[in-house]
Amino acid sequence: MVIVATGEAVSTPGGINSVTLMRFMQPSITIHAGETVEWNSLDVSGHTVTFGVEPQNTTPQTPPSVNVFADADGARHAIIYSTSDSVHSGFIAQAGHERGGIAQAPPPTAPLIAPPLPAGPVTRFRVTFVNPGVYPYICAFHDQLGMKGEVIVLP
Repeated sequence: MVIVATGEAVSTPGGINSVTLMRFMQPSITIHAGETVEWNSLDVSGHTVTFGVEPQNTTPQTPPSVNVFADADGARHAIIYSTSDSVHSGFIAQAGHERGGIAQAPPPTAPLIAPPLPAGPVTRFRVTFVNPGVYPYICAFHDQLGMKGEVIVLP
C-alpha cells in the first residue's frame, strides 16, 4: 500500500486549518506482474493517482477515467496492461467520518451487473499491473510540488 500524502486538521483560536505533506509516502514501489498496488489517502485535502495522460483542467469534480471500476468494498480499481496506458483515479480524499477512523462504507448490496462508483470522496484506489515495466504516476493537483511516484513491475 502507498499512502497518498499525510495531513491533519489543526484547530487554533483563529479557526481550523490543515497541514499536509504533498508527497506519495512511498514514491517508488517494486512489485511483480499481476500484483495490485493500493493507494490510501490519510490526508484531509484531496489528491489523484494519474498514470499517462493527465485530464485537462483537472478539478475535484473530474471523474475517474472510463477504465476505473468499483470493487465490492467501495474502493476504485483499474487494470493497466501497458506503460502507455492512461488511468486517472478521480478525486481521492478522506470523508469526514474517516478522519475519525471509521472504515469506508461498502456500496449497496442490491444485485448489480457492476457496482457503481461511490459518490463523494473515496479514500482508496487500486491498480493491477499486468505486464512488466516502469509506470510513472503523479497527483494531477500537486505534481508541480513534487508529488510524483513510480511503480516498477518485474516479471
